[in-house]
This record gives sequence, structure tokens and C-alpha cells, in this order.
Amino acid sequence: MLDRAAAVIVVSQAERGRIAELYPQAAAQLTVVPPGVDGEVFRPRGGGAERPYVLFVGPAGRLKGLALALAALERISAKVPHRLVVVGGPSAVLAGGRRWPAVPAALRRRVDFLGPIADTSRLAGLYAGADALVLPSRYESFGLPALEAMACGTVVVCSDLPALAELLGPAGVRVRGDVPEAWAGALESVLTDPVRRKELEAKSLHRAAEFSWRRCAERTLQVLRRAAES
Repeated sequence: MLDRAAAVIVVSQAERGRIAELYPQAAAQLTVVPPGVDGEVFRPRGGGAERPYVLFVGPAGRLKGLALALAALERISAKVPHRLVVVGGPSAVLAGGRRWPAVPAALRRRVDFLGPIADTSRLAGLYAGADALVLPSRYESFGLPALEAMACGTVVVCSDLPALAELLGPAGVRVRGDVPEAWAGALESVLTDPVRRKELEAKSLHRAAEFSWRRCAERTLQVLRRAAES
């Protein structure tokens, strides 16, 4: 099907490279059109949360790395007052036969599982109120939660994956591997240094401004026109 298509839209250069490697015959048809973010919804709200927290957005399971986020925060729980707020869809969890990872004893009263949140305004408020978004994914084709967090002026601490490196640019903190101590150090460096956090927040907003749904629509239209003319 790929080699018969006049054009194939992918969301990142990293994803394009991956697909081209698997289907080299379709490489010429692949065009990168990154998604956008609604800047009127996902934006800084001003003022911090009464109880500081780190945000995790995603389903349970090894792919998104919630257990790693818990292990990292456990290691710095005596140094920072932050809770971990988890936003995710239980329907996705149940469909895969998975459950949320066990919460370490040190975090027993400091983890909030909010379940799915369909209200984008409420979700944006959670992004904006967090001191950091933690995203220890083992694979991402783009990383929409990272973009939404950056648009809200929130620092992203994420896996050093090609797609996330492409998305974040100079913003955020990337961590290699799945060693909890490395993730703990990265989180601590953001949560305990307000000056550095402010610098990263400014970089995040600047980077997120490069991604809009208008730009996405314009690029998509260009691809469709070229495909129609071919």
C-alpha cells in the first residue's frame, strides 16, 4: 500500500527514517508534517500549584515508562516535596490487560491517579501547574504530551529518543537509558533549581511556538496538492 500511495504523511523525521528503513521502496513518497498545538488552550496559566507536582501523561505499560518515573521520584522523595500526578486512560490499560505499576512505599501518599481527562482545558491546566512533565518513553514517533507541556511553559524531562530530540530542540532535559538514578538526577536538577527551570520554561515556550495547527494544515494541503498533480 505504501509504494502505491502518491504521498505518505509522517509526523517526524525520526519516523520518516524508521519507515524508509523498513520500506525503502516508499521513501520518496514520505513527507514530514508535524502536528500542532492549540496555543489558546495549551498556554501558561500563571502561578504555581499549592502542592508542587510532576506530571505524567500516558497509559500504563512498559512502553511509556511509568514505573521508571515512580522509581526516579522515589529516589529524590526526601529532597523534594513534589507529588506525581498521573493522567491516563484506564480503558487502554484494561484493553491491554495491564495495571498501573505498584507505588513505592515512599510515594504512597504522593501519587494521584486521575484517569483519563477528555477536557483539554483541564488537561492544559495540569500541564501549566506542573514543575515538570516526565516522559520516560521507550519509543515515540512524535511526543504530543511533550509539545503540549512546552506550550504551557512546562519543562519536559524525557527519554533521549530521536523523535523527542527533534521535537524539543534546545528545550527540555533528555535522559539516556532506563537507569532510575539518572532520571532522578535529571528531575532533581530541574525541581531544585528555579533559575534553571525558568530558563528551560522560556526555551520551551519559544520552541512550542514553532508548532501550530495552521502550519500543519498548510503543509498538509501542499502535500495533497502535489499528490493530486502527480
